[in-house]
Amino acid sequence: MTAQELLAAYAAGQRDFKGADLRGAKLFRAELIGVDLSGADLSGADLKQTQLDKANLSGANLSGANLHCTFFNEANLSGANLSGANLTDAHLKDANLTKAGLSQTNLAYTYLYGTNLLEADLSGADLSNADLSNADLYEVELSDAKFFLMTAEELLAAYAAGQIGFQGADLRGADLSGAILIRVNLSGALLFRANLKGADLREANLSSANLREADLSDAYLSYADLSEAGLGRVNLTDAILRDVNLRGADLRDANLRDASLNHADLSGANLSSANLREAYLSDANLSYADLSGADLTGAFLKADLTDAILTNVIGYTPQ
Repeated sequence: MTAQELLAAYAAGQRDFKGADLRGAKLFRAELIGVDLSGADLSGADLKQTQLDKANLSGANLSGANLHCTFFNEANLSGANLSGANLTDAHLKDANLTKAGLSQTNLAYTYLYGTNLLEADLSGADLSNADLSNADLYEVELSDAKFFLMTAEELLAAYAAGQIGFQGADLRGADLSGAILIRVNLSGALLFRANLKGADLREANLSSANLREADLSDAYLSYADLSEAGLGRVNLTDAILRDVNLRGADLRDANLRDASLNHADLSGANLSSANLREAYLSDANLSYADLSGADLTGAFLKADLTDAILTNVIGYTPQ
């Protein structure tokens, strides 16, 4: 069908356009809220600034499409092909992009708050300055993806100048030891093997950040948001994590020895084989957490363990 036929049918109240052939269609600034375009072919289409909030585009082909400033809030794009598309400045708040193909896609400055990117392919995608706050990046393919690349010196200078938003920044291996970064926004940032020893990150937003194998020993993280963060094999010895949000975080093989986790929310977190020796967990929430194989020797554990997995836990006897 043509773009004109689609718009006329939409204006007449039709919302079902499953499997429509709209290759190269010109739908600039169109309003298509809540439409069903599942399985449709929109490859090469111009959908710039189009309103597609709550639309169903599951399995649709949007490869090479112009989606600049397009609104996909709460839309279903699961399994959609968006490879090579231009999604700069697009709005995808709470959208479903499960298993979507986004290889070589331009997502610079895209708003992806709360977006479900489970098992999505983002290889070679441009994610510079994208807002990935609270996004689900579990098992996402990020090989050769481009983030907002910056050095530790650039970050500290920008922070000193009043900037706090560094969402999606690529700071792999950066030396930020002892840095004062209170309330900084590093959601979705790449901090793999970064040195944050003794850093002050109180009230920081590190949700969905990749902090695997990072050094956060002696760091201050009270009231920080680390929900869904990747913290595998991270060093958090002697860290202050009071009232921290670690819901759904991956803390497998993490070292939390002597860490203060009083009032921390660890519900649904994966703490399998983590070292929690002598850790403080007063009034912590560990409901539905996986503690299998964790070492709790000497830990002060006065926590909510509702439905927690306690298989082969060391140094703790379930009541």
